[in-house]
Amino acid sequence: MWADLLTDTEDILDSTAEDGHLRLALGDVRDKLGIAADIPVQIMDGFFSRPNLPDSDGAARARYLYDGYDKTVISTWDSRYNDKLGDAGYGDRGIYGKGPQRVLVKEDSNSVTLYTEDENGLPVMISLTGDDGMIRARNGDTTFEIANDSITLIAGGSSLSVDAKGVTINGMSFVANTLSGQLGMNKANPMQPNPQILQSILAGPAGPIGAPAPTWTVAIP
Repeated sequence: MWADLLTDTEDILDSTAEDGHLRLALGDVRDKLGIAADIPVQIMDGFFSRPNLPDSDGAARARYLYDGYDKTVISTWDSRYNDKLGDAGYGDRGIYGKGPQRVLVKEDSNSVTLYTEDENGLPVMISLTGDDGMIRARNGDTTFEIANDSITLIAGGSSLSVDAKGVTINGMSFVANTLSGQLGMNKANPMQPNPQILQSILAGPAGPIGAPAPTWTVAIP
């Protein structure tokens, strides 16, 4: 049977994808000459990829089998966007398209990265790295990192860090817009503000006319 089967390659001029069935129109993109239309594609189980249209840089390509008048595409590739993957190491995997969006699986760092760019060309990405146990998210100049024992958020020159030693906030100002709160530990009842006037934050003008705030206190050891 296999002696009667032949293979050939052509440019992909167009495609349709309806009800999960991918079909291609094949031919020569240079002279826009079609040689076959509505050719089914044997896609990999669990994975779907519809080729990009031809442009000034060329076209995607397809390899097909035919037996008599029947043709079936068995593989497709597109060399126009290979640079999106960069230099790959042994075992690396990638999913990429015409735009900046891509998914990279790197063997050497045991990592998975989802990457794209916003309308200004700034990176929008999430990276999971097994080697150092880190989750990293980035949107332009804003970054968010989660380790197995800490969290760090950096945005607009301000930062928030949380770890076993405590919480550190850096920035031009700090606003806590809550109905009640406490700075420090009320040893008698950590969940309730300490009613002692001397430990209250002053509300209104500072100085002798300042009134103690009933819901915000500063605990004194």
